[in-house]
Amino acid sequence: MRPLKVTFFQGAVVSAAVAHSVDKMPFGFREARPEDLETVGELLTALGYDVRLERLYPVYLRLLEDSAYRCLLAVSHPEGRVIGMITVRRLPCLRLAGEQVTIEELVVRPEWRGRGVGRALLAQAVAYAQSCQAVRVEVLSSKERESTRRGFYEKAGFRHARSRVYRMDGSAGRAPCRGAEPCAFPSSLEEVP
Repeated sequence: MRPLKVTFFQGAVVSAAVAHSVDKMPFGFREARPEDLETVGELLTALGYDVRLERLYPVYLRLLEDSAYRCLLAVSHPEGRVIGMITVRRLPCLRLAGEQVTIEELVVRPEWRGRGVGRALLAQAVAYAQSCQAVRVEVLSSKERESTRRGFYEKAGFRHARSRVYRMDGSAGRAPCRGAEPCAFPSSLEEVP
């Protein structure tokens, strides 16, 4: 098996040894469930995203059913309060000739920051990537985020990737692919909007 390569966009490549002892931590982990929707919405808000629950709900349910997607929650002991979240997506990647795991969201409630929750969630994601025999893990983040400014990912062993992320967002909340049918490549130039 090839060694795991971990990439951080707007930040990093990690050695597979993001090891953090969770034995003495006052929290544990569990998979997200449909009833966690409001809490997930709160965490996304804490991360800086303003997503209305009625728009989030169908996407959230669809993602929970997707075998390539995982949403892991950190839960305090003994209260059982959700204190953090990490979401990952696993996809085959041609240029790597293997699986890539992308960390899409990582957030810890402000009052729990600096207590190892983020590091432990990150370690869980890397362990998941190893169990999938992924050849790369990447983190999507913004250079404006507090975690990026304080070197959170670099301290975990990630290195900045010499990459850029380009996006095309839909206008007025609409996705670039607006059809009722699943998105597909056009069969001719006449079909291009």
